[in-house]
Amino acid sequence: MTIFNKNDDRRMLPRWRPFHLAKKSGELRSLGSVRAQTEFSSAPISIEQRFAQFSSDPNIYTASDVLSALVFNPETKSHPYVDYLVDYLEKKSLIPASIRDLTSFSKKQIDEDLSLEDTDRAKQSLRVSHLKRTLLSNPKNGIAWVDLAHAHLLLGQASKAAKEIRVATALEPANRFVVRSAVRFYLSVDDPNGAFRVLNSAPNLMADPWLSAANVALCDQYDVRLKNFKELRQLLQFDTAPMNLSELASALASVDLRAGQSKRAKLLFRSALEDPTENALAQAEWSALRGVKVLHEIPVNTELAFEAMARKYLRNGDANAALKYGRLWLQDQPFALDAALFVTYVATTLTEQYDIALPAAEIGRVFAPADPLLINNHAFCLVQVGDLDKAEYLMDGRPGTTDRLVNAAITATCGLIDYRRGRIEFGRKRYREAIEVFNAESDPIGAFVALLMWSREEERSKGILSSELRQAVDHSATKLKIYSDVAIMMEREFARRENSSRHVTPGFRLKFS
Repeated sequence: MTIFNKNDDRRMLPRWRPFHLAKKSGELRSLGSVRAQTEFSSAPISIEQRFAQFSSDPNIYTASDVLSALVFNPETKSHPYVDYLVDYLEKKSLIPASIRDLTSFSKKQIDEDLSLEDTDRAKQSLRVSHLKRTLLSNPKNGIAWVDLAHAHLLLGQASKAAKEIRVATALEPANRFVVRSAVRFYLSVDDPNGAFRVLNSAPNLMADPWLSAANVALCDQYDVRLKNFKELRQLLQFDTAPMNLSELASALASVDLRAGQSKRAKLLFRSALEDPTENALAQAEWSALRGVKVLHEIPVNTELAFEAMARKYLRNGDANAALKYGRLWLQDQPFALDAALFVTYVATTLTEQYDIALPAAEIGRVFAPADPLLINNHAFCLVQVGDLDKAEYLMDGRPGTTDRLVNAAITATCGLIDYRRGRIEFGRKRYREAIEVFNAESDPIGAFVALLMWSREEERSKGILSSELRQAVDHSATKLKIYSDVAIMMEREFARRENSSRHVTPGFRLKFS
């Protein structure tokens, strides 16, 4: 069985996106009176300026520079200049292979629907080529170094990305985009000390609320005593656009909520939502599950709010919409473990779309190869598509964990493998053990999922407990019908029983609805 975010302990950790997407998120806004402390060293060059440079000096290199800038930006990938530049380059007989690949790639246009089936390797390789050319002409551009590190990490080249992050932070230690991106990089490679080092080296840490927000979240994540708490709260009174304070207010609210200060947390969350970032919206959705509901609707004009939408739709019982936005979340933040756990949970347990769940697990494990829960979810997907050998190999080699809920999910998945291997008694024993742990840990949803999966495997094997387990599932679902996940699972269960001409407990559908 799969579960999502066993402790549901989300923090306001910074996002890491390419620079052109970070601009859309609002992260790069000026702070007004402290603008000098966060001014970026290189203002972006407009497309018109780039094309003017090409027109004044037309050659394959200036043409490919403009073309790269166009096709790697979702807002300009269909710009009329694309066709013109492709036509120009195709007429050249002798061009380097990298430019020829770019021309071919541009003709197809980049599919920006963010589907997980699309490979990113070709796109990222072209990004690398483009960024390297940019750095040849401007080697002190910290933003370009960060974007290059982002592309290399997506290609699985963490050592190259690490060197590029070090160069970027040495060049621009006060650049908000550089520092926040570096923090997320170090967390992605499991180096929290590196993240703390970058933040503590920023001369504007206590002057820029975006950096302070990252610091609060990082200290909260790793149980580091937060200093200057009073000054951080005073920073919320800074005279600047509300969005600039959104993530700091949300980070402080989360600390208060975990400390049991619900009233103060609610006030801070409301402040964070005055003009929220998408990250703050996702945190507000998380807080709703902790008893602090301050978000009624997600503003329709919020850019990149994939996680917030995914959480919202899951909470409201729309599994298909939750999966759609969950996949966009994973594509936007492939380094985020929660995104991979979310998609693998929804696509297996709620919608049973293993063709979606399996690549999501594989993407997640590129950046979290040793996470026990993600390994479990990956193995569960493999069982469902018939690859028992690989599933057993993953489960046998998984690292240990002290998290009882994760261990319960692992035990249930091992029970599933036992059933599929014909070891029925072992399977029953493991499912019983998993359910006992979920109940002992006050996780009724986990216990229900384990019971439902056990019932299905018992029926699949034509076991003697089929009728008893089916009735237990119906009885448990009646008690848990307030949970959207249970409602979704039971709708699929009704359809499964009807399709197999099995008996539905009399009156149960009416009771449940």
